[in-house]
Amino acid sequence: MEHLAPIIVDLSIILGVASLVMLCCIGLRQPLVLGYLIAGMIVGPYTPPHILISDLPGIKAIAELGVIFLMFSMGLDFSFHKLKKIGKPALSVGLFEVLIMIAVGYGLGRLLHWSSIESLFLGAALSISSTTIIIKALNELHLKNTAFAHLIFGVLIVEDLLAILLLVALPMLAFYDAHLTQTLLRSSIKLIVVVSSWFLVGYFVVPILFRRWLKSVSDEVLIVVSVALCFALVCLAAYYGYTVALGAFIMGSILAETEEAARIERLVQPLRDIYAAVFFVAVGMLINPLQIWQHIGTVLLITGVTIFFKMALSFLGAYGCTRRLSLSTQVGFSMAQIGEFSFIIAGLGLSLNLLDPSFYPIVVAVSVLTTFTTPYLIRSSVYLAQRLQVKEPTEQAYAKATHSKPNGGLLVYGLNLVILVIIFTGAGFAVPIERDFSHHLLMNNLIFAAFYLCAAPFITMLFALSFQARAILFKILGTAWTLLILFGLMVHRFDSFTNFAIWYGVILASSYGLRKSWQKLHRWLSLHLLRNLKLRD
Repeated sequence: MEHLAPIIVDLSIILGVASLVMLCCIGLRQPLVLGYLIAGMIVGPYTPPHILISDLPGIKAIAELGVIFLMFSMGLDFSFHKLKKIGKPALSVGLFEVLIMIAVGYGLGRLLHWSSIESLFLGAALSISSTTIIIKALNELHLKNTAFAHLIFGVLIVEDLLAILLLVALPMLAFYDAHLTQTLLRSSIKLIVVVSSWFLVGYFVVPILFRRWLKSVSDEVLIVVSVALCFALVCLAAYYGYTVALGAFIMGSILAETEEAARIERLVQPLRDIYAAVFFVAVGMLINPLQIWQHIGTVLLITGVTIFFKMALSFLGAYGCTRRLSLSTQVGFSMAQIGEFSFIIAGLGLSLNLLDPSFYPIVVAVSVLTTFTTPYLIRSSVYLAQRLQVKEPTEQAYAKATHSKPNGGLLVYGLNLVILVIIFTGAGFAVPIERDFSHHLLMNNLIFAAFYLCAAPFITMLFALSFQARAILFKILGTAWTLLILFGLMVHRFDSFTNFAIWYGVILASSYGLRKSWQKLHRWLSLHLLRNLKLRD
């Protein structure tokens, strides 16, 4: 018989056991995620027999692919159109619930005499509700099209975005030192600039690629190109020291704005399901039942605190925004669990050797218990909402409550300023060649000239917007502010004041003398970007 690679044997065992347990979960009407975790415990090293899986590094690598495809699919389901439609209530509820739950989890960890880092990771793990579990439960109960479900979907989008930020911020906070404040600040600025640059370049370039060359290609070509783009940004994120989840999510959200997004999502789904299954089984393999039993009191305490506070905070946030008692009750009862992001957050801390080995099974056990309670809490909320006899808001009233009109001129000025900062500060982070030639006068000037040509339309637009102000005082203040911003972005890039003064004068002269050309280019860039962002309308 031909010798099989151990990873193939391991995958056959993992998927076979997972299939049997999933069928049992379907019969018992339990979430499939729970089945994956139980399958992982069965094949894991802590449950007899202990030798079912031999290639643990290989399984770990495939599990990482599961994280990548999970986050890529989540990004494909996200778009700025969807973020715009969720309105203020979803944003307010999500921010309120996540921030307070982080504080609650941190305080609970300190009461349990855990370290500051472990308490911080506990707060982060308890702050994010499970999108998978909630959506599945609402589908099974035929509640997906209700008013409270719409608000929940919006809150889940906000929480998923905050979870991405937590995955990036937690390692920085974990290694924070009182003497490294400047380094932490620089890392935060670097994160904002680099990620914004990815979005900006992605929204300009990727839709063109799909619109011109990939619109009518076969499914095979489309999925290969899409996954290649995903892996490219994953590798770039790893190069800059960020998690693979960040790169996968960003590329997914960029592709979400293309006309082929729904098709890509359909093609990626089988890959996501297979690799995500291995990921969740790998999570279950890390669970030591003996450790859970030894910490059963802690598990029950954290579970009770999680359910109570997530219910209460979600209810208070929803009621504060909507003033609808029944809707807020259903939102609160539906959000009282943790899930897949909690596993990823706990796994991140474990991989960085920041957490005690018992932390992971405790978090997973809390997730399992809260997953059990979710369908029953949602059913109870429906009954309770009916007893409250409060009319739910109509779609028109809900839309009216969430509608707002920002100041158009100020918003355009702010967007142009952000792009300008990204271009100038992104040079030091995103272009390795600039660091190599930072003290070479000719190369430094050539590189700066290239970045200035990219920034010129936006600099000209900032001056134009300042001159468009009605009051003479605002014209003066706007122009002075633009000059000051330009000074701050440029002054640190030149060793010679003479060189800086020459470039400063060139930019001001060009912004005035070539203003019509730069404004025309800015108009074309703006229309191009807006067209790309409206491809899915």
